[in-house]
Amino acid sequence: MAGATPEHSAVIVNFVAAIRHQLKNSTCYVYSDNVQYRFKDNQGNNKIVIPDASINCRTKSRRGNTFTLSRGIFL
Repeated sequence: MAGATPEHSAVIVNFVAAIRHQLKNSTCYVYSDNVQYRFKDNQGNNKIVIPDASINCRTKSRRGNTFTLSRGIFL
């Protein structure tokens, strides 16, 4: 997120650090911002989101900095 406040950045860093530790022995990985997710919405439209942080267990679907998902949950 361009132009984020230092407080916002600190929250993201702390979240990623805490989750990364919990995923240590997992096939999942936690990412901070600048990772894109491409998917189709319920109407079949192509969508791209760049969340502040994400947990991805399907890292083989990666092309560059973009993951293509057949389905996903965004909170």
